[in-house]
Amino acid sequence: MRLTGGRKRLAIIGAVAVLLVVALSVAGFSYGRAYWIKSHGTTLVPSQVHPPAQVPFFLQNDPAWGGETLGQSSYRMSGSGCLVACLAASAVGLGIDTDPGRLNAAFGRAGVFTPAGDVIWTKIERAVPGLTYDYSRVFGAGTIEDDLRVGRLPVVRVKYRGEGAPHWLLIVGATKEDFLVMDPLNGSGEFTPLSAHGKVYAYRVLVRAASVGEEEAHGG
Repeated sequence: MRLTGGRKRLAIIGAVAVLLVVALSVAGFSYGRAYWIKSHGTTLVPSQVHPPAQVPFFLQNDPAWGGETLGQSSYRMSGSGCLVACLAASAVGLGIDTDPGRLNAAFGRAGVFTPAGDVIWTKIERAVPGLTYDYSRVFGAGTIEDDLRVGRLPVVRVKYRGEGAPHWLLIVGATKEDFLVMDPLNGSGEFTPLSAHGKVYAYRVLVRAASVGEEEAHGG
């Protein structure tokens, strides 16, 4: 049956309406899922073994840098430097010669910290040329495993021991049952199960944006 001009227009309008409804439904689901993860967290269970990456175990309260402040804030590495310690280890995993003290200094010079000592992610490349980050508000175990397969080490935000203050961990590998993390507050210097901290509320991962010299890479 051939469609008249009017019927063709109605068919096109109907098809567009269906596509719009589908797009809005997908967007709504994505937003809802992101909000749920941020508010209630998500449990991550690996599908296979990933041997732990060979990276240094950095403690945020190491005397070498624990007394340093995060930028111009009043917060010190020893109490609030978990993210910087994780990012330093992740950067080393990407071939950058650095440590929490040098990375913290580079961040401070480049204005990476807010007055409250939080990291402004979009400014990381100012401090470490060639280093940037990737993230997703909606993520799962597959997201983490994809990173591990290509040598990227994700950082995830949890509640310390499942019910404490917000805390960042570096995922370095996985057993059959659990992801393994570097916890910057774990004085034993051993990788521990992610599940010890319960659910995950946020995810980021450092990536190399371009090839740079090592002197530039660790902030001079």
